[in-house]
Amino acid sequence: MVKTGKDYRQQGRWGSSGPIELLSKSSGLGLSSVEPITSIDDLRERFQFAMFSGHGGEATRRWREDFNIHPDTTRRL
Repeated sequence: MVKTGKDYRQQGRWGSSGPIELLSKSSGLGLSSVEPITSIDDLRERFQFAMFSGHGGEATRRWREDFNIHPDTTRRL
């Protein structure tokens, strides 16, 4: 998700946003990398942010569509 998400950025008034911010559990703007994962629970929360968050704008919506990232799909990791 991190690898594919880096190409999906949306420039807004206060900075860029997209999947990288969601995978860092942040609604903030302009992150250049994903914050380190600290636990299995932390990883679970990051997946939830990536799938369900309303933040991230159009870039995140396109990323979800292009890589079939939806709550009702199955992915093998």
